[in-house]
Amino acid sequence: IVKAYPVLNKYSFIDDILSGFPERELKERMSWMREIIEKHLPDDYETTIAILLKSLKNTTSTDDFTFSSYSDYVMVNGCKKEYLELSLNAIGEFTKFFSGEFAIRRFINEFPEETYEKMRTWSLSDNVDQRRLASEGLRPKLPWAIAIDFDYKKGAELLNNLYYDSER
Repeated sequence: IVKAYPVLNKYSFIDDILSGFPERELKERMSWMREIIEKHLPDDYETTIAILLKSLKNTTSTDDFTFSSYSDYVMVNGCKKEYLELSLNAIGEFTKFFSGEFAIRRFINEFPEETYEKMRTWSLSDNVDQRRLASEGLRPKLPWAIAIDFDYKKGAELLNNLYYDSER
């Protein structure tokens, strides 16, 4: 984030994260890091999303817990009609670094048709992480995740796109 947002006080940012990190469990840590992002980055949702997306360009790390808070930020701050396209696109990018399967479920509940169509696109993506999001996000029962109010039969339709997937 520091390279993407040079005015960030990296020492204060890191100190704030570490001050509440050790005593929290996994999901609580994701939320904690999101709260620190909210504290240190601009209040404007679109500006912060741009910073977070830009920060991905400065990393070679994938599947890194550091990025778990990005989709959490989108879930908490961007699940609104006015941000729907931006938010879904952001989750699609963030999931390449850390799964967005927890965050997408709020969008499924709030905007089922629009989210389903985006997930259909992801199920056909060249990116394995987006394909995984398309299947895992629609699981009726996902451990530690909020419940979704979505017809599981319709969700299973996307699995047809993944039936012959070359990735496990």
